[in-house]
Amino acid sequence: GAAAIPRNHRDDSAGPVLAAALTLMTPASGKAKVPDRQGDRLVSLFLDMLAAERGARPNTLAAYRADLEDFAAFTPATGIAQAGSDDIRSYLGDLSRRGLQASSVARKLSSIRQLYRFLYAERYRGDDPAAILEGPRRGRPLPKVLSIADVDRLIVAGRLLLRNNPDF
Repeated sequence: GAAAIPRNHRDDSAGPVLAAALTLMTPASGKAKVPDRQGDRLVSLFLDMLAAERGARPNTLAAYRADLEDFAAFTPATGIAQAGSDDIRSYLGDLSRRGLQASSVARKLSSIRQLYRFLYAERYRGDDPAAILEGPRRGRPLPKVLSIADVDRLIVAGRLLLRNNPDF
């Protein structure tokens, strides 16, 4: 078989054909990737569409490729082409167990959703298994609170404005 190529030795600027050939690697999941030629071909078609129709830049394509390779490694039994909603749900659970932040899980789910939306629209699949899935709940940041000194400065500034502009 082909030797695994470490992530830091990939040439993401090489283009889709060579990039597809470089997908035999061990992704972040730590699982050895079983060759999924049909899935690799579909991902390559998707990445080509992103580049051609949406003008995706090399770093964007590399991020999508990495997300989809990680998902493909998680679904070696079915492969990307045959994966269903339960496979995607299991993958999202695995990402959480690996300790990924909700924002990272949401980004990976977005990559998967866009891939399956493309495959469905182009009739490579008869369904979209990602369409019914909800993403992780992302915590909203707490509102910024003004300090007492900040509030005092605002009051002073308001008084000065009123004093200098009585018609205001």
